[in-house]
Amino acid sequence: HNLFLAFEEALTNIVKHSGATEVRIKISLEEKKQLSIRIEDDGRGLPPVVAEGSDGLINLRQRMAQIGGRCDIVNRPAGGVAISLSLPLAP
Repeated sequence: HNLFLAFEEALTNIVKHSGATEVRIKISLEEKKQLSIRIEDDGRGLPPVVAEGSDGLINLRQRMAQIGGRCDIVNRPAGGVAISLSLPLAP
């Protein structure tokens, strides 16, 4: 459930804040040990300092941490943002 909510939050943030015209989503299973979701947009990117009250980014990281996963958010060199959600899978 938390993985779905994090994915939904990432897409909502893109729609609300990025000004993107294109979004790419890649879902992969890495060596049957980890589920990875990468979401990239071509929007304006994140500002150098994220405003206080920007709970969306905090929520993404917290939701993934609660289920033993990770959330990495970076500005892309070509513009926009890349969000990586990764979750180790049980054997």
